[in-house]
Amino acid sequence: MNKNVMKMTAVSFLQSLVFYGPVATLYRLKRGISMPDIFIMQIIYSLASTGLEIPWGWVAPQWYLHVPCTRCAEEKAAMSQLK
Repeated sequence: MNKNVMKMTAVSFLQSLVFYGPVATLYRLKRGISMPDIFIMQIIYSLASTGLEIPWGWVAPQWYLHVPCTRCAEEKAAMSQLK
């Protein structure tokens, strides 16, 4: 197998791991939040992040198309002066 493919597979696997989860759970338990409350908070976070990710996939390109690129305008003006 190609070394780059193996590296990308390892990176993809490690990115999907959540190392902060156990620490955050212990911290929240120590602060007096119950385990069911932690589960509810995690469910709300997951639903919100998934629900907001979908619209931004559409909004971002629409917004980008309407934002003027000042650097592009400057480069275009400089190129027209060279001609």
